[in-house]
Amino acid sequence: MKKLFLILSALSFLVANAVEERKIYVVTDDMVVFQSATSEIDSIVFYPPVGEIRTMYVMKDDAVMFQTSTAEIDSLIFYQPPISIHSDDISRGELLDLNKTVNFYYQSAQEITQGVWTLEVPTENGEYISIFTQEIEGVNFTVTTPGHIDAFIPNLGDDYLRTASAMLDARVRLTGSYANGAVVTGTYAIELPYRPTVPTLEVCGVEDDFENWESSVTLCYRSAGVTHYWVGRRLLIGSSITIYHPGDADNITLHGVYLDMDYEFRVQAYNQYGYSTETRIYIDGNQDYYTNY
Repeated sequence: MKKLFLILSALSFLVANAVEERKIYVVTDDMVVFQSATSEIDSIVFYPPVGEIRTMYVMKDDAVMFQTSTAEIDSLIFYQPPISIHSDDISRGELLDLNKTVNFYYQSAQEITQGVWTLEVPTENGEYISIFTQEIEGVNFTVTTPGHIDAFIPNLGDDYLRTASAMLDARVRLTGSYANGAVVTGTYAIELPYRPTVPTLEVCGVEDDFENWESSVTLCYRSAGVTHYWVGRRLLIGSSITIYHPGDADNITLHGVYLDMDYEFRVQAYNQYGYSTETRIYIDGNQDYYTNY
């Protein structure tokens, strides 16, 4: 028999007089068989008052909400939930766009005496990179975004998690401590604007014109978060580049390509927040194959 329950009769007083909101979990065989907020119960009573095996009653309004033998319980856990972050200006998962001012605030069982607000983005390896931080002052955290992306978010590269709309997955996080030293944290998920993903690029079609020694090459490319593309073409023996603007189409056919010569093709993706890293591919006219580099 668990010795823990020899002292649990005092918990009825603790629950009935608790000031802080907590969660109570009754656990048997690693399974939660009962749970409730402490504000939803009046008391926990053990009967008889003494003894190794007793019956535990969870009471509300003089009615029994839950009962079990202490012989059937592995543990009784009181858990103080983390702080919660809220905003009346931006919904969870919504884009925090440029030229915006939004306010966040926290709610918790106690006042946080020390803490730091952080706006951060996760990397693909699970780390978080801070965009900026602010020491806690009161319950509010205000973010005002500038009008240009480079003044708001640095070029973080391409190893950062994206949302379904290809924006940056981000969160507002508050980490703080109560007067008793307990450390608590809360988060609020949002999106941050960012440039498109690096496009893929491949040669998806070649049409030979043997009579005129002239061919066409079709390029296929794909990026997320893109509004339009830029495509470049040049001979490797030359320095000038021909530019094409196919809009948001994800393929383009380029005419007047001589397959016995070496060509380089480039693609870059754009949106209202910036442009991606270029992707390049070349056709080796001597060996007649295509290589990404």
